[in-house]
Amino acid sequence: MFENILASIGINSVKVETLVKNKSIHSNDTLEGIVRIEGGSSAQTINKISLTLVERYENPDKNSQFPVLENELQTFTLHTNVELKEHQTITEEFKFNIYEYEFKSEPKHLILKTHAYVGYSVDAYDEDKIVFK
Repeated sequence: MFENILASIGINSVKVETLVKNKSIHSNDTLEGIVRIEGGSSAQTINKISLTLVERYENPDKNSQFPVLENELQTFTLHTNVELKEHQTITEEFKFNIYEYEFKSEPKHLILKTHAYVGYSVDAYDEDKIVFK
C-alpha cells in the first residue's frame, strides 16, 4: 500500500528512456529507435505514450516574448492502456521518416520528446537532441 502512495506522487515511479539508433541524421534519413519504460515499485497503468518530433527555430518577430518557437513535425502514440507490473520493463520501436517534413528553418538539431501518461501518478518524460546534418 505504501509503495502505491509513493508511486502516485512520483517516488519510485515509472521511468521512460528514449534510445535513438543514430544521434545524427540527414534530411533524407529515417530516425529510428526504441522507447524503454521501466516500472517502479508498484504496478501502474500507462494510459499512452506519445512521441513528438520538434524543430526549434528563432522567432522572426523581434517584439515577441518568445525568442524560440517550436514546429511540431509529427506526434504519434505508441501504447494505449498498458498494465506495467512492478519493476517490469517494456520496449517499443519507433520510426520517423525525416524526408516527409517541412521545416520552418534550416535546423542544426531536432528534439524528440517522449511523454508517458501514467494513470493516477506523475507522468514520465524524456527529451533527446538529434544532430541534423
